[in-house]
Amino acid sequence: MILESKVLDEMLGTKHFPNVYYIGPYKNCNFIVMQMLGRNLGDIRKVLPHKKMSISSSVRIGIQIVEALSLLHTKGWLHRDLKPTNCCLGQDEKRRQVYLVDFGMSRRFRNDDGSNREVRHYCGFRGTTRYCSYRMHDRREQGPVDDLWCLYYTLAELVEGYLPWRDMESVDEMAQAKKIIKHDMIFPSMPSKFSSFDRNLRRLRQHSTPDYVKFQNILASCVKYVDDNAEFEWDILGV
Repeated sequence: MILESKVLDEMLGTKHFPNVYYIGPYKNCNFIVMQMLGRNLGDIRKVLPHKKMSISSSVRIGIQIVEALSLLHTKGWLHRDLKPTNCCLGQDEKRRQVYLVDFGMSRRFRNDDGSNREVRHYCGFRGTTRYCSYRMHDRREQGPVDDLWCLYYTLAELVEGYLPWRDMESVDEMAQAKKIIKHDMIFPSMPSKFSSFDRNLRRLRQHSTPDYVKFQNILASCVKYVDDNAEFEWDILGV
């Protein structure tokens, strides 16, 4: 709760992050009063036909999440648990805007002076096994690249409706699958241009500063035109 409030306080007034109106205690409880948001992406996907989103909607969402991560990382924070249920849409006139939520596993990767924190040789697991990077399975220190890996797997589930390791019960088996399964098997429906997203991720190291605009451009190249004012299919269908 303390960590969540700290991140939200630092991101106050920043696009893609909910506004906070009050943080405080009540008897034996701590609470946060924050902006009311719409449904999360995981719940939206499940009510759609075939339980998947269109490529155009997923691309628009992905571009926004890359921007959100760029803003979060600029402040020196990692999310460390990015997944469909931790990304919500706004309401009413903000219904097409994505917001990141749930910062209970966040961690600073930079010191106050802007330098990188010392890398730990072994890290306790943080995140969700289905979406975390293969590096986290190895208990390695996370960096901005790991949040982008979470986005990569999040987009796969939104576009395809599933991840190849969804039925795997063994965490070790899941980790191995992430290391050996090729991009085309994770994203069989996406245009071939999107494979460069995977290649660029693999070039990044823990302390690397991602080229966020490049990742947004890769996403945008997968559709003819990115129309941020268009309604998403779930609003048109009324589901």
